Formats: sequence, structure tokens, C-alpha cells
Amino acid sequence: MANLTRGRPSSLLLQEPLRTFLYVATATLLVTILAVGQAVFIPLALAAMIAFILNTPVAALEGKGLHRVASVVTVQAVALALLAAFGYALTRQFSEFTTEVPLYSASIKSKLATLRETQKGALGKIQDTMDKVSRELDKQEKNTPALERSRTDPPAQPVSIVPVEPNDVERLRLLLEPVLRPIATAGVVLILTGFMLVRREDLRNRLIRLVGQGRITVTTRTLDEAGHRISTFLFTQLLINVGFGICAAAGLFGIGVPYAFLWGATAAFLRFVPYLGALLALLMPAALAFVGSPGWWPTIETVVLFGALDALTSNLVEPVLIGAHTGISSLALLVSTMFWTWLWGPIGLILSTPLTVCMAAVGKHVPRMEFLAVLLGDEPPLDADVALYQRLLASDEDEASDILEQELDKSERAAVFDRVVLPTLVHAGLDRLHDDISPAECQFVLHTIGDILRHRVVTADQKPPATAVRARHILGVPARNDADEIALEMLSQLLDPSWTLEPLTTATLASEVVLAIDEKAPDVLCIAALPPGGLNHIRYLCKRVHAQYPELPIWVLRGDGGADARKMVQQLTNDGAQQVATSFAGATTQLTQFVFASAEQQASA
Repeated sequence: MANLTRGRPSSLLLQEPLRTFLYVATATLLVTILAVGQAVFIPLALAAMIAFILNTPVAALEGKGLHRVASVVTVQAVALALLAAFGYALTRQFSEFTTEVPLYSASIKSKLATLRETQKGALGKIQDTMDKVSRELDKQEKNTPALERSRTDPPAQPVSIVPVEPNDVERLRLLLEPVLRPIATAGVVLILTGFMLVRREDLRNRLIRLVGQGRITVTTRTLDEAGHRISTFLFTQLLINVGFGICAAAGLFGIGVPYAFLWGATAAFLRFVPYLGALLALLMPAALAFVGSPGWWPTIETVVLFGALDALTSNLVEPVLIGAHTGISSLALLVSTMFWTWLWGPIGLILSTPLTVCMAAVGKHVPRMEFLAVLLGDEPPLDADVALYQRLLASDEDEASDILEQELDKSERAAVFDRVVLPTLVHAGLDRLHDDISPAECQFVLHTIGDILRHRVVTADQKPPATAVRARHILGVPARNDADEIALEMLSQLLDPSWTLEPLTTATLASEVVLAIDEKAPDVLCIAALPPGGLNHIRYLCKRVHAQYPELPIWVLRGDGGADARKMVQQLTNDGAQQVATSFAGATTQLTQFVFASAEQQASA
């Protein structure tokens, strides 16, 4: 029996490395399958992306009363016609461009001569020095004795290469394969796209049946969110890119760059490439403006045109029209683009964004794939309270202060106390209770939070008016430790100017609390005790104070009562507490409304 008991921890320790190995092996297997099966997966992915783009106009035609098959055929026919017209114009302009390239040789020579004349400064001297060194090395190599070279170099053996002439069948195959393969792939993609559009509900239901047994809700949410995100993103991105291409073509035409339509269409297509599309689209027009004009202004104007269009589109148009529909972080999208480009080449570059959106949607709704949402999503990886606590454990007081100040800028002070500071204090208390952190680390966390609250985020906007009456006096009692003192500090920052809070220290005994009540005669006694633990001590204080001062209102600031909050409140009220606050939101309203309601009614009477 003892041997079995001693064997259990080792087996549990082996589970984590085994699980990690299985994850890595599964990921490696999936990447291998995607790489080997490109001929199958690339047409499927392309058809799915095109189906997402065309789904919006197909649904619009169906809404007008047209049959689904007719809607799909109509949309596909219009798309093919536009694509054919676009391809014809693009091919024609490209062929004209290739025939006129030799005409730019004179301009190229003059520009290179101009650049060569500018190399007379420091860079020119460096280049001359490198040329001299290179010539000296060449002379030494030529002066090497022939006999010495013959001793070291083996005699050269003549090799004759006889090319093998392909037969007629191989010539025909080599001639037709580059043409027929893209046509066959396009035909497969077209058929798959039509099938996906016509039978989209059937495909969705089959996928739910396949992977959603017992998880219909999760599967449905994943499919709906991924479909909505991708369809909205791709269709809107298509419209934005077309507008970008039209503006680029018009600008290039105004500058005088030849074949402006060709470069505008190329820019519209390349903008599907994340981050690098506009830069790639700029290269050819800028080069053509450089070699095709006598001056430098057309080149500068072309660079400025693309830079301004990309800045306007990325910072104004896309945030307004697309916003956060993709839900993907910029770094994750860049890494994903590199991965899919390495795996599938140029097609992977185009498909990288929709594929990444699908993976993020799966990670958001499938618990075992949550790491995908963490790695790819644009949501903060850590909650504010966890981030604050992590930085405090790392002894990074500056970043912890920045986190708290940023939260205070976005939300009300009471909400930040409940959502960020209070959970951080509870984290520290629980970790100290379980010996996960040392007493020194716990004290550092508590003291740092206290210092931040007292010196970095305290505002001076709550000042009592000059005509104010005597402020009501609250005597604050921290029940056990520094966390309770911080709770009183947070409460003092939330109180109305008509209140004053005088806190005692954690070293104050119960008998000294009674003496302080006699001496200071407060209007209310506030006992602060944050979890974990401390409930018995609060109950003892409430019973003792209530027994000697039955008219004194006792207000308990507990915070985060947990699942047994109702039971805790009932126990404290039975022990003499008039009200129990489990959060800072509405604490002052509760204090006025419940603690002094009877006193105010008597005063008004």
C-alpha cells in the first residue's frame, strides 16, 4: 500500500510531459498533412474564402425573391465576367508594358549616371578603397607560380554533357501542363464554391453532426461567429481594396505614370497581403516613374501617394468599416502570415487572415483549444487584477502603478477597486494562506498597493465646501492585517465630503477599540476585514461593541463575500452589525441610506 501511495505522485508528474508531447505530435502531424495534401486543401480553402465573399450578394438576391440556385449562378457569372474583363485589361496593359521596357534604357542610363556622380563623397572614397584592395588581391592571385598551383590542384578532367532530347509526348506535356493545371484548379474551385453556396445549411448541419455531438451549442456558436467574422471581413476588405486601387490608379494617372490601371488593379489585389501589400504595390509604379521621367518629382509623388493612401486606409477607413471584426492581434496576424506563406506559398499568403480568424473562433469556444484564442486573439491576455498582481510579485512597482492608473482612467474609482484592487488583495491573502508566497512578498504586495493608492492615484477633487456643516465621523477598524487598512484607505477615497474617516491600526486590540469609541464618539463604526478568513474576529468585535454601545451603528466592510455571502451577512447582522458591504460600488449610498436612515427621519420629524 505504501508503494502504491509513493507511486501516485510520479505518475501524476508524468502526465504533464506526456500531454505536452501529444500536443506537439498532433500539431506536427497536422502541419505535415497540410503540407503534403496541398492539392486537396488549397482548392478547398480558396473555394471557402470565395464562398464567404460571395455569400453576401447571394443572400441579397435571395432576399429579393430569386431562387438560391439562380442567385448563385447569377453572382458567379457576374464575378467571372468582371474577373475576365479585369484579366483581359490587365494582360493587355502588361504586354504593352513589356514591349516598351527597352524604350526606357536611355532614361535608366541617365539616372544611373546621375547617381554615379553623387558618389564622390565619403561613400565614393570607401568604394574606391575597396576596389583597390580587390585589384591587389587579384594581382597576387595571378602572380602565383604555375608550378605551385600544379602541385596543389588536381589535373582537370574533361566532362562532356550530352542533353537528352525529349520526345513528342514529353514536349506536349511540358507545353500543356503550365496551362491546364491552373485551369483545372480554377474549375475545381468554381464547382466547390457553387456547391458550398447552394448547400451551405447542409454543410453546416453535417459539420455539427460530425464534431458537435454533445456540444451543439459550442459548435453552433463557433460556426456562426467564424462565418460572420470572415464573411464581413472579406467582403468589406474587398470593397476597401477596390477603392484603394481606384484611388491609386487615379493618382498615378494624374502623376503621369504609364499603365495606371494596371498598377491600380495590382495594388487592389496586393492589399489582401497583410502589412506588406501596399509596399509591394508601390515598387513597380515607383520604378516606372523613376526610369520613365527625366526628373525626380514623379517618383517622389508616387511614393507619397501610396504612403498617404495606405495611412488613410489603415488608420481611418478600416477601423471605421471593419473595426474589431477579425478579433486578431497584429503580431499574431503577422506570424500567421509567415506560417501560411511558408506552408502554401502565395496562396497561403492570401488565405492567412481568414484561416487565422477561423482558428481564433475555434479557440474562443472550444475549451481544449483555448490556447489558440490566447495566442491569436486581440483581447488582453490577462485580466487587470491578474496583471497587477503578477507585476507586484515581480517587484515591478512602476508597471503596477501604470496598470492601476490606466484602469482608473477608463472606469470609475469604485468599480476599479472592486474589479482590480480587491481581487489582487484576495489573491495575495490566498497565496499567503497556502504558503505560495513568503511573508515578505505578501507585505511587499500590500505595502506597494497602499503606496500607490495614497501617493499616485489620490485626487484632490473632493474638498468639503466652505459652508459645510460638521462632517460625520467614521471610526475605521482594520480587523487583522494591512489589507484591511488598504480597504479603509479605498473607502476614504470614495466617501462624500460630508464624511470623515479616522482609521485605527491593526495593532489595536478589542479593548482599545472600546476605549477609542469612548474617546472619539464616532457617528458610525466601520470594521474592515477582507477575505480569506477573519470572519470570527469580526463577529467577536460586533458582539462586544454592540453589547456596550447598542445605539452605535456598526458597518462591516467585508468585500467579495463569495458563495456564502448571504449566510455571512445574516451572521453579522445577528451579531450587531447594522449593514454589511460586500463591494465598494454604492458603499457611500448604502452608508447614508441604511445606517443613518432612522436618524435622519427623527431629525426631520
